[in-house]
Amino acid sequence: MTTSNPPATEAIDTLSRRVALETLRQRRRQVLRSVLMIVAISVLMVLVVLWNRDEAVVRSCAARMAALRDEFQRRHDQGLLPPPVLPVPSEGADVAAHRRLVLELQHHVYYEALFSRSGSARREVGVCCCHVPHDRLIGPTGRHVLVFDTQTGRYTVEWVRESDFPRRAAELGLRVPGER
Repeated sequence: MTTSNPPATEAIDTLSRRVALETLRQRRRQVLRSVLMIVAISVLMVLVVLWNRDEAVVRSCAARMAALRDEFQRRHDQGLLPPPVLPVPSEGADVAAHRRLVLELQHHVYYEALFSRSGSARREVGVCCCHVPHDRLIGPTGRHVLVFDTQTGRYTVEWVRESDFPRRAAELGLRVPGER
């Protein structure tokens, strides 16, 4: 014997299936939106961290170059000749920190020891620069360059974009090994 469902029962079953399918679709969309939001926030956080790291590296380099600028300026103001090796600012009495600074500067900075000889023909002379450019995720890649103005006797630190560096280095008389 076969029992057939009355039409009202079939309509209720169909309606309940539709409601269940719609609920399932809504939950899937909600899960997908949540996953996309988590991915977007994670990507944004990674970008912020990388930007912050790049800026910290550039600020650290700027501080090292500013210390060198101050040391060169102090020596120039006292009438001393430029040293044959890169002078290391000797602030603080910590010997270990001083050694770390010496190694850091030797590794990080290219020093044009004979810059004073080319100064007579140029208004600005390159003293030293970052050996390797600072690659940045956001913002231009570039280097800091310590420049001596022969007319005013002042040392300044410039940020030079890497695309402009070959031209600027030629103007300043910097011959960085490994550069074209």
